[in-house]
Amino acid sequence: PTVDLSLKPDLVASGVSIEAADFATNGTTAKSGTSMAAPHVSSLAALLVQAHPMWTPLMVKAAMVNTALRLSGPKLRDQGAGRIRAAAAVATTISPGELYAGFPVSSTLTVLNVTTTSVSISLFTSTTFSGVPISSATMEPATLVLAPGASSTVTVTIGPIGGDSLGEYDGRVTLSHSGGAITVPYLYSVALAPAASISPPSVSTTVDHLLAATTTTTLSNSGSGTLTYKLTG
Repeated sequence: PTVDLSLKPDLVASGVSIEAADFATNGTTAKSGTSMAAPHVSSLAALLVQAHPMWTPLMVKAAMVNTALRLSGPKLRDQGAGRIRAAAAVATTISPGELYAGFPVSSTLTVLNVTTTSVSISLFTSTTFSGVPISSATMEPATLVLAPGASSTVTVTIGPIGGDSLGEYDGRVTLSHSGGAITVPYLYSVALAPAASISPPSVSTTVDHLLAATTTTTLSNSGSGTLTYKLTG
């Protein structure tokens, strides 16, 4: 993730021991890394544009993210939405975009019906901490009925957080409809705020006006968050 916990990677693709052409031998070679995973993702994007030529780049990306397969091993910070699924992405009927959440936050999620029939949608959230399900997010509204080509917005609110454990929380918004379900992942962290204190709280000194005076103060941060400060005088 980024420093403000925007979720990265968005998703993952096969990239371990991938066979590819080898110019040195005129044969093939097996390589691993993002260079081998990227062609899978770009190819899926091309398939989506071919299947849905009127879709915007955001809709193409959302279709890949929302239909990705959630992997049981890696953490959310390591897999994002999960591994791409080409057939599911091309057949997707709702493309709601992405939700990147912090702590605490309310975000707007846009849901679009790209089919030619009305769609009824149920929305709910699930959050886990260290693999344990908790309740930390709400959806408003929790149900939608969208006419063909129509869109609507829902508000996802995370928090307020009380005495929950410090650390990173994995979450997913699920949109369930008659054609299946799609998900939108989110990630946030709970941390103590910075707490600044200065000792002594005030300084008073009397010196000859021709002499320099020196005094010492101590600035402390008893919280866990990073304290940024500026001295002026």
